[in-house]
Amino acid sequence: MSKILYIPLKLHSGTVAIANQKTQMILPPRCKGILFAFETKKAGKDFMGKDCEFIEIEKVKKGK
Repeated sequence: MSKILYIPLKLHSGTVAIANQKTQMILPPRCKGILFAFETKKAGKDFMGKDCEFIEIEKVKKGK
């Protein structure tokens, strides 16, 4: 069985909030940001912003 996931076409800078305190993740050398995979476009737009476009990927369980 497969499932569609949505990747926003927008990099996240790696700034995260832990216990209401913002911190910058240490990214690997030459890495400019990270991408997320969301279960729905709505969840992605809620987090990344309404002006974001998405690509769809298919998550397939191994052995299927």
